[in-house]
Amino acid sequence: MNNLIAACRLAKTTYEIHEAARMLDETIFRTSKLDEVSELLIQLIQPLLNEERREPVLLFHAYGWQFGGAERLIAGLTNYLARKKYRIIVSVFEPVRSNGFQLDPSIAFVPILENDRRIERLIQLVGLLSPDIFIGHNNSIPELAAVYPVFRQFGIRTIAYTLEYYFFPHRIPELASTVIARSEALAQANASCFLTRFSANAYGMAYPNAAVMQGLTSFSVPAYDSDKRNGKTVIAVGRFSDPIKRLDRVLTAFRHLLESHPDARLLIVGPYDLEAAIPRNAKETIGELLRRTGVSGSQVRFVGEQERTQDFYSQGDVFVLTSDSEGFPLVLNEAGSYGLPAVIVDIPGLEDIIADGVNGYIVPQDDMRAMANKISALFDDSELLKRMSMNAREMVGRYSIDQVGPRWEELIRVVLSHSDQDEINRILAERFMGEVVNKKAFCRTIVKEYERTAVLVSAVPKVRTTRMQLDEIETIAVKLVNHFRDYGLRATIGKATLKLRGLWQKRFGKYRQARQ
Repeated sequence: MNNLIAACRLAKTTYEIHEAARMLDETIFRTSKLDEVSELLIQLIQPLLNEERREPVLLFHAYGWQFGGAERLIAGLTNYLARKKYRIIVSVFEPVRSNGFQLDPSIAFVPILENDRRIERLIQLVGLLSPDIFIGHNNSIPELAAVYPVFRQFGIRTIAYTLEYYFFPHRIPELASTVIARSEALAQANASCFLTRFSANAYGMAYPNAAVMQGLTSFSVPAYDSDKRNGKTVIAVGRFSDPIKRLDRVLTAFRHLLESHPDARLLIVGPYDLEAAIPRNAKETIGELLRRTGVSGSQVRFVGEQERTQDFYSQGDVFVLTSDSEGFPLVLNEAGSYGLPAVIVDIPGLEDIIADGVNGYIVPQDDMRAMANKISALFDDSELLKRMSMNAREMVGRYSIDQVGPRWEELIRVVLSHSDQDEINRILAERFMGEVVNKKAFCRTIVKEYERTAVLVSAVPKVRTTRMQLDEIETIAVKLVNHFRDYGLRATIGKATLKLRGLWQKRFGKYRQARQ
């Protein structure tokens, strides 16, 4: 690493810049585009290594760059901070869309391609650039959460910005046994932020560095005439190829709605797969569900993934959200900006956004007849629909960039200006938390979620840490090298096949049986 830093800092001639770019690409980026790496070296890396910093450097990390809610949120936040005299770097893993959400021209966009050792290469990038603060998201993935203890050892300040529902990994069999390690890793960040009061308080019960940092509306709110909203179109927007979004619930609720409003229409915006079985344990595909319910093609319109989902909200009258879990779904803000009241399933934390009976309705999970009834009530009462539409637009203002952006600036100042973590924790508790509204409901949900996790962990073999997996593989590798010396290549290949097959079955065989 020292050789790489020296090569980058001292490169002046065309040859030296080319060689430093080659080292950077091999060590970190893997782009195979040395001209782009050379430009990155000259425009970003050398100034950070050689010049006195005039503004704080913030390095955001995103798990991919495509048209998703997380990417939109990060784009809106970084664009705001770039205008506030921060130097912003956005580092991303694959997938990377070249036409993803637009960033301010001053923001350095740094992709880390290929999966091989990508966490190690991210750590090397941070070590090279030495940002004043590292801000990471998608912290439910254990390998990403694991970077916070490493950066604490480096003396690099960090903000963990978790965009998922706090209990999201508790619900996934592959992740359930990693949740304690994840929380302990997040506790090593200077601030561990969640999008809702529920998630922040759930984490904050055990760890003192919790904070609520809401999502933000980074798009302009369109002009709106409530008198124009008198149709019967239900709209759902999301990545419906993901089973968590529960497209099956949308279709089931719409089937019930047709009983009272046969002239209703459903508009589905986002990627989907008619051959997918949703939820994961479903016995029929989405296409089979459509055929069984008898919903015709003229009643349901799938438009697929869109760059500008905003263009479709004006075609709807009521918005629905049916996911198993959400962190802070920006689609609710988008829908609200177009005056769409939302009927959503009960997801802890979303009461921060949707006030039941005020700007939408909250119905029990899996009660799609109740969802249909609430939509029907809005279709039947034009005054109710108009009042909720206006309330939905008012809600959006609470999450405007003008409201949320200064809160981020204050958090950044707190993290940068205090070296005592206890003092940071005290400020976070005073200025960046909020009490849950219904404490009894909060406690009931906490207990149920931990009970659910206990069932998953007891039913599925414990997922070991990556380090433990590597240790076992390294042990096998040493034994195979010794076997090669004693018995030759052909015998060793046969033994390696049996060893690795046994390791695979040991780690995943019981889990596969449990899933079946």
